[in-house]
Order: sequence, then C-alpha cells, then structure tokens
Amino acid sequence: MTDIVLDLPLPPTVNSTRRIDWAKHRAYQAWQKHCDHLLLSRKFKATTGFGPYEVNIVVSSTRRDLDNSIKPILDYLVKIDLLGDDSPHFVRKITIQLGETEDGCRVTIRQFPLNPA
Repeated sequence: MTDIVLDLPLPPTVNSTRRIDWAKHRAYQAWQKHCDHLLLSRKFKATTGFGPYEVNIVVSSTRRDLDNSIKPILDYLVKIDLLGDDSPHFVRKITIQLGETEDGCRVTIRQFPLNPA
C-alpha cells in the first residue's frame, strides 16, 4: 500500500471539541468542512486497505500542546473512511512532531508492518 499524505489546516484543540460549547462545536464542524473542501479541490480519492496503520502527524504551530491535535485529526480520518476506526485494531502507532507544513498539519498514513524484517 502506498502512503496516504494529507495536508490539512490545524484542527481545533481537543479541549475545545470535548466540552458542550456550541460555538466551539461549530468551529470544529467548520474545520471538518474546510478539510473536505481542500481534499475535493485537490481531487483526493480515498484508498484504504484493511489496516493496521501507523499515523504520522506534523504540526506547524508551537502555540498549542501537540497532543491536542491528535484526536480531532483521527476522528476526521474515520469520518472520511480512511481509517475503519481509531481503535488499536486499525491504528497501531501514532507519532506527532513539530515541523513545517503547507496548510498547518501534514498527516501520513501507512500500513503498519506486522512482520518487521
């Protein structure tokens, strides 16, 4: 399976998506729609296997805790059917790091090697 690479805008932090705060919930929904439009404009076609996967996330912002970006991104990948779900059955490894990205974050999905050589 070839790596899947997505350049996405920075998601709202997980802190703002897990509280009952309708204004921030609308911001989260707006972020998802923005991601949808970006992927459509780039003619992205989802191709998935059966997993398991490893996910690498590069975030360009130093104004937030890195771990606050993981959950919204994984939930979005599940929403667009790139991952079956974010359970250990599908996602075996997650790495996140600071770095330069085009749109705010870069997500790389690759098949997890079950039998490393």
